[in-house]
Amino acid sequence: MWDLVKRFLETMRVDRCAIAVCTPGEPSANLIVGYDRFKEDPWVEGINLSLDRYPDIRWVLETRQPLVVPNVAEEPVLSDIKDLLLSLPIRSMLVVPILRHNQSIGVVSLSNRDTVQEFTRDDIEFCRTLANQAALNIEQSTLFQEAQQRANKLQAIINLAKRMTASLNLEEVFDFAVKAAAEFLEVPCVWLWVADEERGELVMQANYGLQEFTGLIVGRIPYGGGVIGRIMDRGESQYLADVKQESRWLNKRFLEEAGIVSFAGIPLISESRVIGVLSVFTRSRRLFAADERTLLGTFASQAAIAIANARAYQQIQRYASTVAELYEAATQVSGSLDLDETLQKIARGAAASTDAASSTIILFDQFGEVTHIVDWEIGEIEVRKDGISRQVWETGQPEVLPDFGTAPPETVNPRLLELGRAAAVCLPLQVRERVRGVMWVHYNEPRSIAEEDLHLLASFGNQAAIAIENARLFTETRRLANTDALTGLYNHRYFYHLLDTEVKRARRYGRTLSLIMLDIDHFKQFNDRFGHLAGDEALRSLARILRKNSRRVDTVARYGGEEFAIILPETDLAQAAVQAERLRSAAEEHQWSEGYLTISLGAAVLTSEMSRAEDLVRDADRPLYQAKEAGRNQVCLGPPLSRGGR
Repeated sequence: MWDLVKRFLETMRVDRCAIAVCTPGEPSANLIVGYDRFKEDPWVEGINLSLDRYPDIRWVLETRQPLVVPNVAEEPVLSDIKDLLLSLPIRSMLVVPILRHNQSIGVVSLSNRDTVQEFTRDDIEFCRTLANQAALNIEQSTLFQEAQQRANKLQAIINLAKRMTASLNLEEVFDFAVKAAAEFLEVPCVWLWVADEERGELVMQANYGLQEFTGLIVGRIPYGGGVIGRIMDRGESQYLADVKQESRWLNKRFLEEAGIVSFAGIPLISESRVIGVLSVFTRSRRLFAADERTLLGTFASQAAIAIANARAYQQIQRYASTVAELYEAATQVSGSLDLDETLQKIARGAAASTDAASSTIILFDQFGEVTHIVDWEIGEIEVRKDGISRQVWETGQPEVLPDFGTAPPETVNPRLLELGRAAAVCLPLQVRERVRGVMWVHYNEPRSIAEEDLHLLASFGNQAAIAIENARLFTETRRLANTDALTGLYNHRYFYHLLDTEVKRARRYGRTLSLIMLDIDHFKQFNDRFGHLAGDEALRSLARILRKNSRRVDTVARYGGEEFAIILPETDLAQAAVQAERLRSAAEEHQWSEGYLTISLGAAVLTSEMSRAEDLVRDADRPLYQAKEAGRNQVCLGPPLSRGGR
C-alpha cells in the first residue's frame, strides 16, 4: 500500500494521498496508509476515521463512483465541512472507490492545498487502475490472514488435545475438557455428560462456569430425554442461536436464571459409538458459524479419544504398559502437521506399541481411490479392489485375521505370506463418521485378538485419524494461503518466495535462471465489452494454457490482475525465448469462450549484476512493456538478446 501511495503521488502530483478501508453503512473507516507533504512527519498509518467528518468517503462508498472536486468551495457533498477544508487549506479533491466484485471496500483520497485543480478523464482512469490494485492487495491480505487464523486455531486445538491426552486419570480428563473448551471458545459455561450404558442414562461428569447455578442442573438425563438426551440418542450435533427455539429442555430453570441465550451440543463419538455429549452455553447470541462447528467437532473428537483412552487405562490394568506406549506414539503423531510425516509416525507407532512386526496405512479419497500408502517394515504392497482394506473402508468396521493358515486364501495378501506374517488386524481410520482410510497391523505368529487389544488399537486408530485429518486440514490451509483463488496458480506473495529461493539456488550452484512476465492484450476493453465474468473465465483459461504448455520444472504464478509470471530454472535466455513463443502461440490459437485474446511476453535471465529477485522481475518487465508498445502479441527479450517478433 505504501508503494501504491507513492505511485499516486509521483503521477498525480498532489499534496495528500490516503488509502482507507471501509464498507457502506459502517460508522468509521480504517486509514491504512496516508501521506501529507506539509507535515513534519508526512507518513501515517492505522488511524480510525469517523465518517461523520468525512462525507466525501461516505458518498463514494455508497455510490461506488469517483468524487471529482476541482473546487472544494463549490461541491455540495462537502458543504457541511467546507469551512474546515478551506481552513486547512484544501482546495481540490479526487476520491476514488476501491471495488472488489463491484462492492465498495474502501477509497483512495487525493487532495491539493492552495490551488484549484482540474482532474482529467485520464487522471481518473489512472486512479481507478491503481484502486483496483489496492483492492487486489486487500483481498490477498484478507485471504492470507484468514488462512493464518484457521491454521492458528487448528494448532491451538492440537495443543489442547495433546494436553488433554496427557492424563490417563479419567477425572482429570473430564475437568480439563470442560475448562479447555470454555477458555478456547470463550464461553461462560460448558457441561460434559458421559454415558452410563448399564442404566441408559447420561451422567453429568464435569461442568465449568456459572457455579452459582450448579444447584439447578439436572445430574442425570435418560437417553432421548430433553435436548441433550436427544443428541446422545441420535448422535447428531445441535446448534441453537436462541435456546427458546426448543421446548424439550429438562433444565429450563437453569437457562432462565443463568440468562442463557445460545447453545451447542456435540456428541462424543469413539469407535462409532456415542459415549457422551459436550454442551456449550453462551449468554449472548452466537450463530456458531461453519468454522466454529468444525473446531467444536474436532475438539469433541479429541475429548472422546481422551476419555476412551483413560477408561481403557482404568478398566484394563494389565494392559497399562501397552496403553502408555500407545499414548506416547499418539502424542508424537498429534504434534506433526506434515501428512507424510504423520503417516510414517502412525505406522511406526502402531507396530512398536503392539509388538507387531509391521504395519500399513492406506488412505482413500471419497471415491475409494487410494491416495496414500505408507508401510512400516513391509515394503510396497498392492491394494486389491475387492480386498479387506476396501471392505473396512466401506463398512467402518474392523476386521481380524487371527491366523492366516485358516483364513480363505483370497483374504491374505501374498506379500504378507512372503514376509512370514501369520496374523493381522485391519482398523478403520474414522473422523466424524467418515472413514478416511485403514490401518493394518501384522504379526509373525497366529494371535488371538482379545476385545481389550482391539479396543486399544481402535483408540490409537481414532487418535491417528484425528492427526491425519489435522495434517490434511493444515496442508489444505497452507495451499489456500499460497494460491490465487480465481486461477488456482501461485499468488503474488508466494511467487516472490519461490523466485527468491530459485535465485539463491542458481547463485549457489552457478546455474542459469530465466523469468517470463506476460499479460493479456487489451484486457480492459475485453472486460468492458463482455463483462467481468467473461474476464474471470478468460483469466482461468489462460492459467490452464500456461500450465499445459509449461514444463513440470517451471513455476506458473498470477502476478496480479491480468499479469502472469513463469519461473524457468536452469534455462538460458534463448531457451526462455522458445518457451515464451510457445506460450504466445498457444494463447493466439486458443478458442476463447468470448471474443479473441492474445498475450505479450517479456523474458530476462539472471545476471551477476542482479542482487535481488526484484531485479530479475524488473528486467523481465521492461521487454514486456516493449512488446506492448511494439504492437502486442509478441515476445521481447531483455539483454543480451534483442527483441524478437512473432
